[in-house]
Amino acid sequence: MTTAVMKETDTALMAHLLRRAGFGATRDQLDEYVAKGYDETVEELLYP
Repeated sequence: MTTAVMKETDTALMAHLLRRAGFGATRDQLDEYVAKGYDETVEELLYP
Protein backbone atom coordinates (compact mmCIF):
# COMPACT_ATOMS: atom_id res chain seq x y z
CA MET A 1 0.00 0.00 0.00
CA THR A 2 1.37 3.41 -0.92
CA THR A 3 1.76 6.25 1.54
CA ALA A 4 -0.96 8.27 -0.21
CA VAL A 5 -3.42 5.38 0.06
CA MET A 6 -2.50 4.78 3.71
CA LYS A 7 -3.04 8.48 4.54
CA GLU A 8 -6.40 8.45 2.74
CA THR A 9 -7.41 5.32 4.66
CA ASP A 10 -6.24 6.82 7.97
CA THR A 11 -8.17 10.01 7.26
CA ALA A 12 -11.33 8.05 6.45
CA LEU A 13 -10.96 5.99 9.63
CA MET A 14 -10.43 9.11 11.75
CA ALA A 15 -13.38 10.90 10.13
CA HIS A 16 -15.56 7.88 10.90
CA LEU A 17 -14.37 7.82 14.53
CA LEU A 18 -15.15 11.52 15.01
CA ARG A 19 -18.59 11.19 13.39
CA ARG A 20 -19.45 8.20 15.58
CA ALA A 21 -18.23 10.03 18.68
CA GLY A 22 -20.62 12.88 17.88
CA PHE A 23 -18.06 15.37 16.66
CA GLY A 24 -17.54 16.82 13.24
CA ALA A 25 -14.09 17.84 12.14
CA THR A 26 -12.59 20.23 9.65
CA ARG A 27 -9.98 18.94 7.22
CA ASP A 28 -7.25 20.58 9.32
CA GLN A 29 -8.53 18.90 12.48
CA LEU A 30 -8.66 15.54 10.70
CA ASP A 31 -5.06 15.98 9.58
CA GLU A 32 -4.02 16.77 13.17
CA TYR A 33 -5.79 13.69 14.52
CA VAL A 34 -4.32 11.47 11.80
CA ALA A 35 -0.85 12.73 12.74
CA LYS A 36 -1.53 11.82 16.41
CA GLY A 37 -2.78 8.37 15.53
CA TYR A 38 -5.92 6.43 16.35
CA ASP A 39 -5.09 5.35 19.91
CA GLU A 40 -3.97 8.79 21.06
CA THR A 41 -7.05 10.38 19.50
CA VAL A 42 -9.38 7.96 21.31
CA GLU A 43 -7.63 8.72 24.60
CA GLU A 44 -7.96 12.47 23.98
CA LEU A 45 -11.67 12.11 23.18
CA LEU A 46 -12.32 10.00 26.28
CA TYR A 47 -10.13 12.01 28.66
CA PRO A 48 -9.90 15.61 27.38
